[in-house]
Amino acid sequence: MKKIIIFYAISLLFNGFIFSAGMEKYDHMDIYKGIKVNGKGPYQENVYDANEKEIAVAAYKYNENGQLIEALYTKNNANDGKTKYTYNEGLLQEEIIYNSENVMVEKLVYKYNKGRLSGYTVSDSNGKEVLRWQYSYKNNKISSGIRFIEKEITEKFTVQYEKNGNSVYQIYYPNDEKAGTIETYFNKENIVKREKVDVTGKYIINYRYDNENRLLEMVFYEKEKKGETMVLQKTHKLIYAEIINPNPEKISLRK
Repeated sequence: MKKIIIFYAISLLFNGFIFSAGMEKYDHMDIYKGIKVNGKGPYQENVYDANEKEIAVAAYKYNENGQLIEALYTKNNANDGKTKYTYNEGLLQEEIIYNSENVMVEKLVYKYNKGRLSGYTVSDSNGKEVLRWQYSYKNNKISSGIRFIEKEITEKFTVQYEKNGNSVYQIYYPNDEKAGTIETYFNKENIVKREKVDVTGKYIINYRYDNENRLLEMVFYEKEKKGETMVLQKTHKLIYAEIINPNPEKISLRK
C-alpha cells in the first residue's frame, strides 16, 4: 500500500484535518491568503482537547497586505515547527512546512490558469512529488477534482452548490465507488457547519463568530462507525488582540 503524505502533522492540527486534502478540505485561514484580505487576521490560535486542556498553539504573522506569511506552532509548550507562505502578484504560490528542527519536510506549490486556482502539488523534503490535485470549473466555481499519488488517481470529488450558498461534496474512489459526502452550511457569507460521513464514521465541525463576523471558535466532533453519539474531540479558539508593546517584561494587549 502506498504511503499517502498529506501535510505535516502539526499543520493538520490547525485545519479541518478530518476531511480529505483536496478542495473539500476547508482551511479557516484561507481568507488571509487571497489577493484581497478583508480585516486583520488572528494573531494566535489555541487548541484544546475534550478536557479543555491546551494541547497546541499557532502564532500567525502577516505581510503589509494582510496576507498570512508565517504560522509558528507549539505543542505541549514545545516548538513544533512552522509553515511559511509566499505570494506572487497577490496569489499564493507556496506553503513550505518545517519541523521543530527547522528542516523543510513538505512543500505545497499552487498552480493557476488565468488567475484561477487549477490545482496544487505536494513534495517531500527531497523535492519528490508525492501528491497532486487538479480542479475543473463550471460557472466560475470548482465543480470537480482529481487526486494523484505517484501519478495514479487515488481520489475524486464532485461538488454541487445550492441557491442558499450551501454545498455538497461527493467523494469517490478511483473506480468511481462512492467514498463519502461532505456537506457545508453557511449563514450568509459565514461557514457555520461542515459534516462528513464516510466508511469510518461521521465528523462535524461547528463554527462560531463575533459581531464583526470574525471566526472565534471551531468545535470538532466525531462518531465512529459503530458509535452511538457524537463525541467532542477538540476546540480551536482564535485570538485577535494586537500586541502594541513588544516589551517582554510588560506586554499590553488591545482588543
